[in-house]
Amino acid sequence: MGTFERWGLKDNPYTTEPIHEGTLDLFVARKQQRNLCNSALESKSIIVIEGNRGVGTTSMGNFVRFAKKQDRISYSPDSEVPVSPGWNCEILLANVLSSLIWSLEKEKDKCCQDTS
Repeated sequence: MGTFERWGLKDNPYTTEPIHEGTLDLFVARKQQRNLCNSALESKSIIVIEGNRGVGTTSMGNFVRFAKKQDRISYSPDSEVPVSPGWNCEILLANVLSSLIWSLEKEKDKCCQDTS
């Protein structure tokens, strides 16, 4: 039995890594924000999660994404588009395109594996 399993946890709750699909139960905060995101998604709105580095924006996005995936609802791509202060339109567009290409390549690889 792992160190944190004896307390009913799947993983280290003190890690600085973002939560992932297997550790959703570690994300216990931000109930109001989670409810706002769920309401927005139910009305087919787009949500943007922003904040300084290290405050949990990736974990929040992962929580919303994977919780909906467990409900067999997919609202977001498999990747996120990072944004930093001081970026111009060209840098933002390059990151959006990079994310899109990565997602398409991942889908293509998945399709190729399914047909083999």
